[in-house]
Amino acid sequence: MTRNIVAAIDFSPVTGLVLGLAAAEARAFAARLWLLHVAAPEPDFVGYDPGPVGVGARYRVNVLL
Repeated sequence: MTRNIVAAIDFSPVTGLVLGLAAAEARAFAARLWLLHVAAPEPDFVGYDPGPVGVGARYRVNVLL
């Protein structure tokens, strides 16, 4: 069984609380925690041309509480 938790973050004042709760849930269920942040596109990026190099890179985040 695959165990994944996705936490949507927006860098608002409650982001730290969200990360703490999501990390606790991930530990409790031995799940992988994925962080998701979606931002409005830069006007120069809107279109069909390829984006900058490095888009889509995966980063591993270790949350210590």
